[in-house]
Amino acid sequence: MTVFVFYCIHDVMKAEKAFKDSGIPIDIIPVPRQVSSDCGMAVSLEEEYKIRAQDILVEHNIEIKGVYKRLSSNEWVIDT
Repeated sequence: MTVFVFYCIHDVMKAEKAFKDSGIPIDIIPVPRQVSSDCGMAVSLEEEYKIRAQDILVEHNIEIKGVYKRLSSNEWVIDT
């Protein structure tokens, strides 16, 4: 699983629309505690869509705070 974290909920909502319009299946989830202690929502998607999703975000001028990859139930790493 890949998780995109954004700077504000407005960007999460813009990303959600852009991904859905492009046919990328996503889920909106709370930001995992292991990633950030801030409250907020993030976009979760399958790793196979990561590159395409990043291209869509650039195309729509939506800035990402970070991209993370889940290694285990409680372990996340920054995904570049």
